[in-house]
Amino acid sequence: MFHATRNIEQTLSNIKRLLKTNGLLLLNEVTQKDPFTTMTFGLTEGWWLFDDHQLRIPGSPVLTEQSWQTVLESCGFHHVTSDSVLSDQQVSDSQRIMVAFSDGFNIKEIAKPAKEIEQPNTTIEYVHEIEETHPQLESEPIEMAKTDLKKHTINYVKDVFSKVL
Repeated sequence: MFHATRNIEQTLSNIKRLLKTNGLLLLNEVTQKDPFTTMTFGLTEGWWLFDDHQLRIPGSPVLTEQSWQTVLESCGFHHVTSDSVLSDQQVSDSQRIMVAFSDGFNIKEIAKPAKEIEQPNTTIEYVHEIEETHPQLESEPIEMAKTDLKKHTINYVKDVFSKVL
């Protein structure tokens, strides 16, 4: 649900501070503008509070899969991949599971009173010892369930609504 935040890069920076070098980030995100999702969550105030419009799909707070990959890499994550590379289906799903690993570096803004600010002053704070520079990760295929998750989810939601109504 990171798309439901004001600024994706700031959110990823905050999350990254919690991770060690090569710490795993697993995202389950909507990656396409969808009328059902917009009609459901678009009625909530928080859906529209983002301020990084250049990263979002126009008229929506969600990011495309490619935008997620780009912003994750620009925030210092590596080995970014998603379940779409493992899928043999030619279907365009509106939701993706993405995996990325932290490089262990955190950029911290140094705050100054507003009138003194001329240019951002940043420092790079290394989280771990120098010897721990991220070793080459061994890529192993990730096993994905053969269940059609979208169809399963739709059937589940229909079942819940039929019991309530």
